[in-house]
Amino acid sequence: MGMPTETDRKSMEEKLRLRLRKAGLVELAVLSLAGQGAATAVEVLAAAANKEGKNVYVGALLSGARRMTPNVQTLRISESMSIPRDIEVLMPTGLLLISESMVHSKLPEIRRPVALLESGTLMVCTSKTPQEVDFPVNFEGKVATADAERIFLDILGLSPPPYALPALGLYIKATGAVQFDSVREAARERLARLRPQWRELNIKALEAVYESTQIWDNAKLVGIQSREDYWAQIEETRYATLAGASQGGAAAWRDALPICDEGKCTCIECVVTYYCPETVVKWTEQGYTVDYEYCKGCGICAQECVKGAIRMVTPSEALAAVRGGVR
Repeated sequence: MGMPTETDRKSMEEKLRLRLRKAGLVELAVLSLAGQGAATAVEVLAAAANKEGKNVYVGALLSGARRMTPNVQTLRISESMSIPRDIEVLMPTGLLLISESMVHSKLPEIRRPVALLESGTLMVCTSKTPQEVDFPVNFEGKVATADAERIFLDILGLSPPPYALPALGLYIKATGAVQFDSVREAARERLARLRPQWRELNIKALEAVYESTQIWDNAKLVGIQSREDYWAQIEETRYATLAGASQGGAAAWRDALPICDEGKCTCIECVVTYYCPETVVKWTEQGYTVDYEYCKGCGICAQECVKGAIRMVTPSEALAAVRGGVR
């Protein structure tokens, strides 16, 4: 059997679009950098949709395990139980750019959702107005912007700022796919390990992004490239995949995982819990713990530990240390 022709490909894509429309599927692609907390944000959004009785699927494409590497989070929401379980973005109804510059990345996992978004809702974390947004390819639909990074820094003052969760205010305001109260409740539950003050500051930032979101309806953006030319500039790379909200158990894809030397751990409360972008570092009466099921191995905790108690080791060493009683 030969390769499918361009006509065959377009026919298959149209059949897929029809199937997804019948399922009432909402597909959001979130483009972020490791360290911005997008995984936590998408988990919160999925939990909020569940609270409203909707069915959800979460997937992720991770281009690297280290800090400041591009990642794609995919969230599908449907009233129907029939939700495609492909990790890659299929037919996005919305695209949320946590980092505006990511559209210039040449990684295929980043360029795919950009190239696929012909219409729907484009949401960008930027100080620009919707009319000032640059998009590399033609787009028609709704454009929404809010300066989520500045708002997070003004309210919480943490740097580098993990502001993806407050950026959900953009999505809620622009699409109405999930109710704000549901997201706020899910965020409080997901951030339960934080001190109440820090948790409420995150919620305050979420509310501020929601209120400050600017929307341009019936927008028409003219790109500087055709979709074919934009896609032709990809550079292949090795990336890791996670499928589903809780299927990240295998540690093999990660370069390193954190462990803590409790002899050096003398803080009254673990400072790095406020910096972990995936909120997997927790502080209990027993001390430091990390949820290796979700940890991406970004190394931020080791970098931010004021006592130098946390170090990054190979996944096999980390899991062996856990089995041996070392956290």
